[in-house]
Amino acid sequence: MDLPIIISATGIPTCFGLKWRLTGRKEISFVLIHAKADNDPASYNRRLGGSLELKDSLDTYYAGKNVIILGDYNDNFDKSIVTGKPSPYQNFLNDAVRYNPITRPLNVPGISLHWGMPILLSTSKL
Repeated sequence: MDLPIIISATGIPTCFGLKWRLTGRKEISFVLIHAKADNDPASYNRRLGGSLELKDSLDTYYAGKNVIILGDYNDNFDKSIVTGKPSPYQNFLNDAVRYNPITRPLNVPGISLHWGMPILLSTSKL
């Protein structure tokens, strides 16, 4: 299963699939992103545009399927690194029926995973 090539505001997300046998066959796709870095408005807008396009593509082509989105989000889930802006990933957070940001609890003040900025993973519900 391949993610259709989509040119987002930050590049082309990479998708690969994996099947494993536990109590049967389960298929899971992984989407690797590397969002635009920096805390200026132009970089924020690129992350926001990429997030909107990625969610639209996942909703269209991967509805009801198991997907893990991982990589360098270059922003936070609680609020943006750009002062006064909401998270560019708010569209995923607002859709709790289909998406579960499993590392959201790590996105709290005082917890840093990488050079002063959290690296976050998000998955659809598996």
